[in-house]
Amino acid sequence: MKKFGLVLGEKWGLYQKKWDNKKAAKGPTPSLFEVVQILDSTQSKFLAYSALNNGNAQQAIMQTLSWVQSQPNVQSARALDSIYIMVTLKSGLQTTFSFDKTDSAGFSLFKGGGKASKEPILSHNGILSNNTITNKNVLIYCAGCKEFYKNNETQSTVDILQSSPVGLNVTVLKDEQCTYPIINTFQNYGFVIIDTHGAPDAFMTGTKITLDNTIVSDDLFKARIIAQGSQDMLDKLLSGELRLVNRAKGSKGEPYWQKAYNKDTVSLDLNVTSKFIDQLSPLSGTVIMGSMCYSGEEADIPPFPGYIKTSFLSKNPISYYGFAFDNGLSGPVNVYFAKQMETLYQGDLPGILIALK
Repeated sequence: MKKFGLVLGEKWGLYQKKWDNKKAAKGPTPSLFEVVQILDSTQSKFLAYSALNNGNAQQAIMQTLSWVQSQPNVQSARALDSIYIMVTLKSGLQTTFSFDKTDSAGFSLFKGGGKASKEPILSHNGILSNNTITNKNVLIYCAGCKEFYKNNETQSTVDILQSSPVGLNVTVLKDEQCTYPIINTFQNYGFVIIDTHGAPDAFMTGTKITLDNTIVSDDLFKARIIAQGSQDMLDKLLSGELRLVNRAKGSKGEPYWQKAYNKDTVSLDLNVTSKFIDQLSPLSGTVIMGSMCYSGEEADIPPFPGYIKTSFLSKNPISYYGFAFDNGLSGPVNVYFAKQMETLYQGDLPGILIALK
């Protein structure tokens, strides 16, 4: 599996030598290039700390957090479950670095995290079968397909839905097909499963932004975003509706910090945030299932400025399903557990097989 990241020693940091003693570009809008800088430097520090503590990723995250908090362009930084480092720059832009724990074959073990003290349960908001769902179109938005599933495992969920007696029309989008504009069409479906990596205030799309060491300024980076995406993507990154994030991957017992990461290119994940969901049209005819880490989060100390759950609920869906504890908190969700929720509990999933008539 190709891994993007940075190598040890002097080669760590794709842009390290180019960025030394350089300040982020100034102008009327925040510098997105500054986001790339902090992500690159954070990953370098994380891998260095991992090498020193024999791969204790959680410890390395906390050590890296202290370094991030000391940076002059960082307004604030916090750790989440010793897996995420969530950063707000003084420009107002936000980003996230995280550790993605994988199995020996490179598949993610969690849908956005790396370790859970206990497993969240599938919870719903709304009354089962209180409404008759007349729209029989179903969308599986599987932005993390190639990271979670092998041997066409997603077909089991499709088979369950298509074999129901109510005549469902199932559409499956995988990986790069899961763009952020597709989310604007959720209102056209009676049931939507969002199957991806998640955070309390964001979830991953299937879009990646790839850059190389020729990108040495904010103007060049913004041009790359427009070339690979669109002007709208750039605008939404600057507004906070979209967010660029990065992950380091590693499996249990594997010296991932010694891997020869590709130093010539970096691929950043494109996430949608709660701000993006806030702009959606009403979802009054739709059931939403957030099959991702932190999808049921609605309370934390200190609180996040927005939560995916509450943003979806503000759109008045028929029901919203997410993974949560009984105290309003959520956490990392094991991929195996999430698969069970999508298949073994098909009779209980948002009342879909009951309320569709």
